[in-house]
Amino acid sequence: MLERMSKVEDALTKIVSAHDNIVRAQDNNMAMIRSIKIQMGHLAKQIAEGQSGQFSVNSQTNPKEHCNNVVAEKEDKDEMEGKRDEKERSEEKTIKKKSENKERGVLEKDLSYPHPP
Repeated sequence: MLERMSKVEDALTKIVSAHDNIVRAQDNNMAMIRSIKIQMGHLAKQIAEGQSGQFSVNSQTNPKEHCNNVVAEKEDKDEMEGKRDEKERSEEKTIKKKSENKERGVLEKDLSYPHPP
């Protein structure tokens, strides 16, 4: 009985998750449609004003691009530091293991495969 309930709960969770994804996709589509409508309106206005030969350019640099670049660089740096920390911890474990083996009198052979953890 509990197993059946668990399966039903899992199925409902998947359905709710899929529904949420669909709603998000619809919201994104609506935002894109609004943006296209605005752009079409600007173009129609310029054509109506007789500026069909040249369209006015009102470009600005996107401040979010700079922000994204800074965040990406920080994430790369954090990731590299994390890998370096992980490597250092691994080396420390190896050194500690060797010293423990020496204390116990265990001789290590140079094997072509790594020791099991």
